[in-house]
Amino acid sequence: MKNTYSPWDELASLPHIDLVWERLSDRKGEYRHWEQRIALDPRMRRHQARSVLCHELRHVAACDVVTHCGRTNLLQERRADRDAARLLVDVHDLGEVVAAHGEHHPTLARDLGVSLHIVRTRLANLHPSELHYLRGRQGAIGA
Repeated sequence: MKNTYSPWDELASLPHIDLVWERLSDRKGEYRHWEQRIALDPRMRRHQARSVLCHELRHVAACDVVTHCGRTNLLQERRADRDAARLLVDVHDLGEVVAAHGEHHPTLARDLGVSLHIVRTRLANLHPSELHYLRGRQGAIGA
């Protein structure tokens, strides 16, 4: 695999951001801008925690705050998903696992070490050049 990005290393480079593990009732993670803290639910598996941490770090990078505007919050979530998927899944790594396993998303997620949501987000947001590359690896891929 070509991708060497680690959200754990990124977090270690941000000494002002604390990480806490606590049971969250309706989500797997959250960034609390006012506390400079990321909370992750400890019930997640390792690959999912990696994916959720990367997502929350995208909120940190963008200085996101929860607002009273549902549309703004949704746009922040979508952007964090997209950016996390791009960081966690290199297109060449994706091409390798697609060539080996086809488009079975759970298998792709397992082999890439990310959540199913990250795989689906990455596939749904491919740049045209990335889509062309993947089509060359596997005939055709439905994004």
